[in-house]
Amino acid sequence: MTLAQAHLDNGKKIRYRCDQKIGEGTEKIFFPTEREDLVIGFYRDEEGIRDPERLKRLRLILDQYNPTLDPKNGDFWKDHFCWPIAIVTSPEMGILCPRFPDKYYFSDSRGEKKGRWFTSKRLTLTLPADERGDLRTRIQIGRHLARAVGRMHAAGLAHSDLSGNNILMAPRSSACILIDIDSLVVRGIFPPKVLGTRGYIAPEVMATSLLPLGHREKQLPDIRTDLHSLTVILYQLLLMRHPLEGKKIHSDDPEEDDRLMFGEKALFIEHPHDASNRPDDLDVRLDRLGPYLSPLFTRAFTEGLTDPYLRPTAYEWVDALTLTLDILHPCRNPDCWHQWFACRRGLSLMCPFCGWKPEDPILLMHLFRGFKQGQYISDERYLTLWDRRELHEWHGRLDVSPPQGLSGGSEAVGAFFLENGKWRFENRGREKMRSSSGKSILPGRRAEIVEGTSMQLHDPPQGRLALFQFLPTDFHDPK
Repeated sequence: MTLAQAHLDNGKKIRYRCDQKIGEGTEKIFFPTEREDLVIGFYRDEEGIRDPERLKRLRLILDQYNPTLDPKNGDFWKDHFCWPIAIVTSPEMGILCPRFPDKYYFSDSRGEKKGRWFTSKRLTLTLPADERGDLRTRIQIGRHLARAVGRMHAAGLAHSDLSGNNILMAPRSSACILIDIDSLVVRGIFPPKVLGTRGYIAPEVMATSLLPLGHREKQLPDIRTDLHSLTVILYQLLLMRHPLEGKKIHSDDPEEDDRLMFGEKALFIEHPHDASNRPDDLDVRLDRLGPYLSPLFTRAFTEGLTDPYLRPTAYEWVDALTLTLDILHPCRNPDCWHQWFACRRGLSLMCPFCGWKPEDPILLMHLFRGFKQGQYISDERYLTLWDRRELHEWHGRLDVSPPQGLSGGSEAVGAFFLENGKWRFENRGREKMRSSSGKSILPGRRAEIVEGTSMQLHDPPQGRLALFQFLPTDFHDPK
């Protein structure tokens, strides 16, 4: 083992193993350091090494724009970003970064768990079932990713190259982390160095990619193009296909076909009014993801393809993914690796991934908020219930938000039980709840739930009202 010494921009030094390359990308070559939790990445391009703009960009990214330095939430954002911690000035220019946590490495020769392993059906099916992630964990990963992108955008930063290559995913932990942070676009200061990755480049960037730099019509990556890339990743993560790669062929030249398919002629494969690009083997329809996600995807890949300002924001995705977690129901087919499916009225009650159907109707809990004295209006959200399903404080209160992170965030305030064909609710909170009959459900007590009953989950004005309704199993949606 040969150790060499590297000098950092902050005046410190660190030794690294110069004879043990552990990773290589288009921009950097990585080596382990004498510390197990840190690695060094040296830039490959000679021109970039001498570029003073790169040094200015790195200093701003490491200091002014660094969310991991937040004294209150820094540790939270360290779970979302592999943020550089120092600039290397010699023997070559580079960065000092945290080593990826072990959960982001496969146990075999596959190496890092890059997002492309989980957004490509062909690659995903080569993984062991417990490494693939199910629908629920994939939604949680998407929520984690959208929150990270939203935090970048709130600071005025754009990634400029979001793709399955610079996001690591850990389905077992429902986690992901953004990498390649050193090339972020700083709004109004530093332009992007790259246009992006095939399939993730926004249509306006792809359509003007052949124009020279400086041309007044040339479009470059920014926050709005990040939103297109994010939506592509989420669509692939949940439905295992690309939203624009359909059966249309625009040119016999593969490069020209790509430029048109992802750029000027981009057409959503599930466009509601134009089926000309729809694949013949579209097995699981977009609307199977439920009422919160499908409208956002449709907007992003119809109006949003031509008008970047109509694309859903990262935080719109956070909200939609959070609400979708509430409407998931377990699939009881042991051979179905997706394990969950979304329930919505107007569609047949079945797992769209394997065809499993529940024998009994599924109970939905619709949520309402106070409007006037004794009057309520729909909160436009509901929960799908199953045996031992837990209820949390943010479900019953308007002034409590779901947790930012991946855990439950707080102890459950209630749980639902299906016993001998009857539904019961157990109050696990500290306060009493009231049923539609006016009876109080004291902490630790249970009450029977039947069709059409309601329950006050918390006192007005911040408390929600729940109304229970069965989703029938015999409904068949039109083809």
